[in-house]
Amino acid sequence: MALVDGSSDSDGKKGESGDPPWVLMTTVAASVVAILGFFGFSNIGQLSSVFSEEGTPSTSPAEPSYSYSATTEPETTEPESTEPVESSEEITPTSAEFDPRSLDDISTDETPLTEDALLPDSFTDGKGVYYELVASGVHDCTSAAHMSSNVKEALGNNGCSRSVTGNYRPGNGSVLISVQVHPFEDASTAQQAFDAFDRMETADYGIFCPKSGSGSDACDRSDFLDSARSQYRNVDHRYLVMATAFYTNLTSDESAKEWTAPAANSASSEAGPENYLGN
Repeated sequence: MALVDGSSDSDGKKGESGDPPWVLMTTVAASVVAILGFFGFSNIGQLSSVFSEEGTPSTSPAEPSYSYSATTEPETTEPESTEPVESSEEITPTSAEFDPRSLDDISTDETPLTEDALLPDSFTDGKGVYYELVASGVHDCTSAAHMSSNVKEALGNNGCSRSVTGNYRPGNGSVLISVQVHPFEDASTAQQAFDAFDRMETADYGIFCPKSGSGSDACDRSDFLDSARSQYRNVDHRYLVMATAFYTNLTSDESAKEWTAPAANSASSEAGPENYLGN
């Protein structure tokens, strides 16, 4: 709200009686003070308060009113005590700060193996496309459809047994992302599984599909491996996150990767133990 400047006459005009303006002002001020004294005003500060409370625009919008259950104590006229007063309130020590290193080992990691703990409800990829979680579950690490045998071996040989999975779609349903979050005993084992992919000539991460909607039939289609899809993986402490993104019409046009690549890349970074509120 804009500030409004007050206006005042300053041209030095005399009154009709011929007295100078300051004489008239002094007389008027004295009369006002006398009248206010009659009504109980004790000083000029109260005078300025009376004239300033009304007609002055606020410099900020009025605060909304709230209801509180606590009551306001009445002001006391007793003088404040100068003696020190011991506080009866107990000082509660603050909780220890979360140590991310606890996520490196199963013995210290308190993250539950659930969708809520390991998957975000939504995210926006590098192209600015908004993806929302449409399906999730907990499955055996090597049970994804179309997963190649070398990927199953890398996961199984490093002790992965159960994983959290999820599907994300944009509003128009044109792309489906399948995310797998695989926990291992410790961070070094997760890194070992991650590095195993570098020695593979080809690797199919496999996918999980929602029960309905666009892309739900991709798990059963034999032509899925011919589609233009993007795969990204990421190590997050003791978790290996794998993400696969593809067009739900299973196009083989490589130009589709302009959109599937940033989708899979963001999904592999967004999923993981940081989604758990306790971490």
